[in-house]
Amino acid sequence: MTKRSVIRCILSVLMIVYLVVALSFTSSSSAADHYKELIINVDEEQKLGFLTREEINAYLGNLQMKILGMRRDEVNTMDIERKVQSLDKVETVNCVELNNGALRLDVVPLVPVARVFDISSGRNFYINQGGKRMMANPRFRMDVPVVVGRFEGKVQPTLILPVVRYLEQHPKLSCLVSSYKVQPNGDILIVPVIKGHVINLGDSTAIESKFGRLVTFYREVMPVKGWEKYDTLTVKWSGQLVAHKHANTEAEHRWPIEQEVYIDDVGTMQSEAAAED
Repeated sequence: MTKRSVIRCILSVLMIVYLVVALSFTSSSSAADHYKELIINVDEEQKLGFLTREEINAYLGNLQMKILGMRRDEVNTMDIERKVQSLDKVETVNCVELNNGALRLDVVPLVPVARVFDISSGRNFYINQGGKRMMANPRFRMDVPVVVGRFEGKVQPTLILPVVRYLEQHPKLSCLVSSYKVQPNGDILIVPVIKGHVINLGDSTAIESKFGRLVTFYREVMPVKGWEKYDTLTVKWSGQLVAHKHANTEAEHRWPIEQEVYIDDVGTMQSEAAAED
């Protein structure tokens, strides 16, 4: 190895040592710095009035004031996130350090998708898409579907969430829903805005097929048979819709209306229905 190569190796090692020391010093110095401020940002797009910056700050023990006297290495941002996330009014939270020496807390208030009335406990609360609960406050009312049931054991209000998600993607169908009832056996009942009957979905599987049969029945059968003839339309069984008549009429009609089959056979089915009358 030449003398020049040796010198280059020594210089390279010294440079690496310098960088390591410099970076360590910078990191240590940065950790020792104090935060300039804590910025609490409540998402205005999702803000429904039930969560404020002041409430979050108070819950954190007036952290906006305390943080001015705290070193950066004394602040655990993950702990702050976990604590704020535990608030029932919070959907998501993100705590980030800014380049200007500030700490920013971005909070999205809970986005309710349903209001639940629990007959077993007498409580009522809101739930979001993930099933997180927020106790209802009489000062704030959100326009979301109502769910009524006796929620014990495996029967929980989260059973209706797949249905809610599906209807959010189909606004025309969503407009038909007035409220939900969950039976003790877990069957989901829809109380439609069309008075006089309920819709029994059974569980939350095969939702698209169930609503397809229902829409076909509404379009092709109800105008012929009358909107007040049935008290329950059941689509819980594959390939059919069971229409239960009111107490003063016959018990029920079974309609094998897997959608494509029914559309091909409307005349025959209506003839059979007329014959039964």
